[in-house]
Amino acid sequence: MINKNWLRILRISGVVIMLIAFPLMRDYPWYYGVLLFDIGLALVFLAKWIDRNKLAINQSKS
Repeated sequence: MINKNWLRILRISGVVIMLIAFPLMRDYPWYYGVLLFDIGLALVFLAKWIDRNKLAINQSKS
């Protein structure tokens, strides 16, 4: 299973991608920036979802 360090790396990389999405994609059509922002948002939500499900699995086993 994924440990806390990988979840933190996933979350931080998602936030960094979201922060640089629009300045990085200035010369491209607007939907490329939105798509890159959504990829970063998906990484943040994936890390949160994995963390919550791991807690739910651990609580149901005990």
